[in-house]
Amino acid sequence: PSHCPKSRFRRQKRFLKTSTFWEADCQHMPDDKFVQFYRVTKDVFGEILELIYPAIFKKSVVGDTIDPAKKLAVTLRYLAAGDDFLTLAHLFGGGGSSIRV
Repeated sequence: PSHCPKSRFRRQKRFLKTSTFWEADCQHMPDDKFVQFYRVTKDVFGEILELIYPAIFKKSVVGDTIDPAKKLAVTLRYLAAGDDFLTLAHLFGGGGSSIRV
C-alpha cells in the first residue's frame, strides 16, 4: 500500500500466515524443526502446558478465547526468537492486542 514504507510492507508480507499456522503446521512439525522453532521438545512443551494450563485458561462468555497451547506457543516463540508482536500476530493469526495479552 502507498501509506506503508516498502520495506515494512515486504517484511509483513513475508511473515503473513493463516490463523491455522499453529493448528495445521506447528503441531505436525518434525521434532527437530519444533525444537529449532520453540527451543523446547514437544514433550517439554506438553509438560510446561500441563503446569501452567490452570493459570492461562480463560472461559469466555463473549467471543472466542485463545487456546492455552497456542498462548504457550506464542510465548515460547517470543522468548526463542524475540519476534515483535506484529510478526507474532501474523505468524499465529491474531491481532497485535490479542498477542500482547
